[in-house]
Amino acid sequence: MIRRHTIQKEHKYFYPFSFMDKQLIRQQIRDWVKWEEESVSLKQRMKQINQAKKEISAKLLVVMKEHDLDEFDLNQEGKLVRQVKKTKQGLNKKTLLTTLSHYYKSEAEAKKTTDFILNARAEKLSETLCKK
Repeated sequence: MIRRHTIQKEHKYFYPFSFMDKQLIRQQIRDWVKWEEESVSLKQRMKQINQAKKEISAKLLVVMKEHDLDEFDLNQEGKLVRQVKKTKQGLNKKTLLTTLSHYYKSEAEAKKTTDFILNARAEKLSETLCKK
């Protein structure tokens, strides 16, 4: 059962917070809401900045590939370096099932092994506050 408490001046169900000053709790909630709103606006701005940076990076990488350049010297500010990384495909149920089917040569055995691996993963619970 989830108990929800509203913060009002004289609310009769406010007793779980009797150990703290009611004014302090109100102020903390106001601060939390203010910081949440500021966080949302900063995340939106960061999304815009990252999108612009991504577009410029793509253009610069094309130039660097065409002219076989590995880096741009930025004088006092350092260098822009082109790095090439190899990454593996993500491991999900579909990939796991396909790979195990090739290995076992049996769809049933692959499905059984896939289910075992996916069900053996640990679950983690976390609690956060969010504004709705």
